[in-house]
Amino acid sequence: MRRVIIFRPNQDAISGRLIKMGDDGLTVLTAQREERIPFDEVSRIVMTGESRSSKGALYGAVLGGYASALIFGTARSGSGYSSPTGYVQQGFFSGLGMLLILTPSILAGGGIGYLIDPGSDGKEEMFDFTGSEESRSAERKRLKNTMNNVEPVRNFHVSLQGSQVNPSVIQQDQTNSMYGGNGYSDVSSFTLLRKLQVTYSVLPYLEMGVASVWFGEPSQNKYISDYNAQTTISTWATSTVTLDAVGRYVVGVFKPFYGSLDRQYDIALGGGVGLASISYKRETQVNTFSTFAPTTSKFEISETMLSGFVYGQASMELTEGLSIGLFFDYVIAPSREATPDPQFQKGMQTLNFGNSSYGFTLGLDF
Repeated sequence: MRRVIIFRPNQDAISGRLIKMGDDGLTVLTAQREERIPFDEVSRIVMTGESRSSKGALYGAVLGGYASALIFGTARSGSGYSSPTGYVQQGFFSGLGMLLILTPSILAGGGIGYLIDPGSDGKEEMFDFTGSEESRSAERKRLKNTMNNVEPVRNFHVSLQGSQVNPSVIQQDQTNSMYGGNGYSDVSSFTLLRKLQVTYSVLPYLEMGVASVWFGEPSQNKYISDYNAQTTISTWATSTVTLDAVGRYVVGVFKPFYGSLDRQYDIALGGGVGLASISYKRETQVNTFSTFAPTTSKFEISETMLSGFVYGQASMELTEGLSIGLFFDYVIAPSREATPDPQFQKGMQTLNFGNSSYGFTLGLDF
């Protein structure tokens, strides 16, 4: 609702909030009551501007910091080192280096966003109804257009999710060897790039759109060794397991409590069906000190398969068009059989490529 001052010939001006505009008059909410004013009694209307801060600066700062953390703070894909996996490198969020990387990106993103959307200074606008019938009709149309642009309907929704992933394949592929040993990874199980989703509101409580879900798992390396005192032969081995997986889905989102909750809060349930590209690699290598001739065993799966996912989230709007919340999801994907690995005494394995995660969601509405 916009604040207006309505002037009428030989009558007191009326100040209040313009809540409704019809073909023949206006409805204004004053401090005392609601008043209906015919256009025939109006000479001029002054609409006071409402200042609006720059949303572009806020959006740019958030996206700049997020992109910087994703590019510089996450591990690279095991299939080519060309794209981030989303998994955060160990120790990235615990040092001065993080501030040195993120701060310039946040400032640069905020500056670019401000140039795109500097906000408004809230200037007043006047509508003159003292001219001819044609000019009065044009002013009524201009007033209506101004009212309709006050609170734009935000039908497009973009969301980014980062999460703590519960591994399924990498966890079940732990080495079971007669040599014993320890596994290690240079990345955590937290990813900044779990899901990117774009939807459109077909109804206030129903959205449709598309999503990409990255459900690969952090790679694991394992080193094992053994020394036989009788033969004085040392044996050591390495094992590397990687899983890169991304699904692209058609999604639907349902808001069961729309209309019951305050507009600042939102609870959504969603899911999607589509195709997922999966690349699984397992490589083991055994070395014997006496021969220096390594024995290598490899197994790979690379295919596209039918997949789906479901999720639930609760979010809160921080400011107009920007929200943050918590979510939980589960990716559904077929399982595959992995061949035995005699070097590590592994029999046939069933690899369940689906996994679950929980984390944060960042939403932008346009």
